[in-house]
Amino acid sequence: MNIAEVFKALGDPTRLNIIKLIMGKGNNLCVGMIARLLDISQPAVSQHLRILKNSDLVEANRRGFHVHYSVKKDRLRAYGINIDTVLQSINSTIKPEDSCKFNGNNKKCM
Repeated sequence: MNIAEVFKALGDPTRLNIIKLIMGKGNNLCVGMIARLLDISQPAVSQHLRILKNSDLVEANRRGFHVHYSVKKDRLRAYGINIDTVLQSINSTIKPEDSCKFNGNNKKCM
């Protein structure tokens, strides 16, 4: 994994929202809860989590029927990224409506 791929994974507002949400909820959330809290579809969340997982930024742990995700802060630190500082600095700029492309009044991700 190179640093460009890590920054590419972190360059999407939805993925930053997912990381912020996971860390803010005790670093342990499942896809369904993330989808509900961000008001986007489960398949969209799964796709974003796949990218974050492939970038080695989150890890998945199966608990019964659910897979729970946590942020791998140590991996971010290995790349010199202080995710707490990043999330604080962009906290006011990321809005849920920036996370997906909306189609009129439809609030599902397109």
